[in-house]
Amino acid sequence: RRFARPLIAGVRRPGFPRGNHMIKSLLYISYPVLGLLVAISFTAYAWGWFEDAALNLGTEIVGILLTVFLIDIVIRRHEENERAKYKRVAFQQLRIPIRRHFSLLFGLYKASVPEVSARPISTPSELFDGDYFEQLRQFDFSKDAPTAPKQPWMDYLAHETQQFKDSLSRTLEKYAIYLPPETVDLIESLLNSSFLSFLVQLPSIRRLDQTEGYRRSYTMLSANGMTDMLREHTDLFKRLASEYEHSVSNGTLSLSDDPWRNDVAPKIGSARVGA
Repeated sequence: RRFARPLIAGVRRPGFPRGNHMIKSLLYISYPVLGLLVAISFTAYAWGWFEDAALNLGTEIVGILLTVFLIDIVIRRHEENERAKYKRVAFQQLRIPIRRHFSLLFGLYKASVPEVSARPISTPSELFDGDYFEQLRQFDFSKDAPTAPKQPWMDYLAHETQQFKDSLSRTLEKYAIYLPPETVDLIESLLNSSFLSFLVQLPSIRRLDQTEGYRRSYTMLSANGMTDMLREHTDLFKRLASEYEHSVSNGTLSLSDDPWRNDVAPKIGSARVGA
C-alpha cells in the first residue's frame, strides 16, 4: 500500500512482535507434521504393530496438537485485540477532523437553501439525500464565507479541505500497518476524492480567471457531472462516519440541537446564487 510500505521497515509494530510471527509460522508447520504422526501412530495400532507404544505415542501427539491449537487461538485473539485498539486510537485522533468536515458539509447546504428545511437533519444519512444535492447546485463559491476577516467561500473551503486531507494523511501514515485493509482503502479513497481535489483547486481557478480576464459564474456544482462527484464523496464520508461510530465509544456523529439557528454561521441561503 502507498502509505504502509515506507513505514514497515522503520517502525516496530507494538503488539505484533517478530517472535509472535515466528511462533505462528512454527505452529502452521506443526499442524501437518503432528497430524501425520497421529495418523501413523493409530494406523500402527490398528494393524497391531507395537500396539502399546503406538497408542501412547498417538495419545501424546493428540495432546500436543490440542495445545498447539490453543496457543494459536490465544495469539490470534491477542492480535485482534491489538488491531482493535489501534483502530480505536486512530479514529480518536480523527474525531475533530471528521466532526469539522461534517459541519462544513452541512454548512454548504445551509448556505444554499432558501429557507429552513422541514425534514429532520442530524446524522450524515439524514443530511445527504436528494434535496442536499439539488440545493448545492445553487451554491455560489464567490460569496463571502462566515469568516473574519472576510474571504470568499472558495478560499475558506480550500483551507478547510486541505486541513481535513492533512489530518487523514497523518493518521494513515501513522496507523496504516495496524488498520484493516478496508479501512486503509476507505481513507485513501477519501484522500483521492475528486470533490476534495476540486475544492482545494478553487482559488487557483479564480486566479486563472483573473489573469485571463475570464468572467464566469462560480456555481460549479450545477455543471454536468458535479452532482455525481459530490455524491461519491458523501458516500465515502458516510462510510468513514460509520466506521468512526463503531470504533469509538460515544462516537455518535450528529449536528448540534439546532443547527438552523441564524446566529450560528453560516446564515441560511447566504451563499445561494442571486442572494
